[in-house]
Amino acid sequence: MIWLRVILIVAIVIMIVIMIAWALLELNLRSTTKRLEAAGVTFEALTGRKLEPELATDQFEAWTHCPSCGEFDCHAMREPLPWIRQDWLAWNSGRTAWIERNTWTQTITSWGGHTSRVIDSAPEYPIAEPVNETRFATIRICKCGKEWGQK
Repeated sequence: MIWLRVILIVAIVIMIVIMIAWALLELNLRSTTKRLEAAGVTFEALTGRKLEPELATDQFEAWTHCPSCGEFDCHAMREPLPWIRQDWLAWNSGRTAWIERNTWTQTITSWGGHTSRVIDSAPEYPIAEPVNETRFATIRICKCGKEWGQK
């Protein structure tokens, strides 16, 4: 029974040493990467890895991928802006008026003259809905200008 505890402790120590070595190697590689990119060598040619924006997540991670450009970095952070209900109400009333002005109706009839379907449609409202940032713990900011929330 004691030998199982010893094996477990040794395995944990080995894992910690490996994680520390990997972190130090990654930090060293990052500074080298920046110097080589300044000299015209790309990230992909240097590491064999592509920048992957699809690996971005809304869960908080200290080092994460940008959902826009795919840069893997310890991105800058800011606090979420407070939610202002009046902003959303103004946006929603503008959207409602837009839909009422720009809705068109298309009637589809069959060969006998019977109406088979009526479709009401409107183009997409051109102003983006105000974002409720209060559901996030922090807002990350990439060098490319993209901002996204993480919980």
